[in-house]
Amino acid sequence: LTKVKDLPVGLSVIGGQWQDAQVLNTGLAFERANQFIATPAFLPNRLQAESVNGIQSPYQKPAQ
Repeated sequence: LTKVKDLPVGLSVIGGQWQDAQVLNTGLAFERANQFIATPAFLPNRLQAESVNGIQSPYQKPAQ
């Protein structure tokens, strides 16, 4: 994802009915032309993501 002034910038490719292959080919051509490579980041558990840090605490079973 590219950022400009710390804001995410994206691109959407939209097609009409039955134009799925054309939309996908357009996206592929854009990625190849711009040497776009996004490395996915995987977390062992979705609750380990910073965006949800602490959100589960009200629902945890109290320690006894």
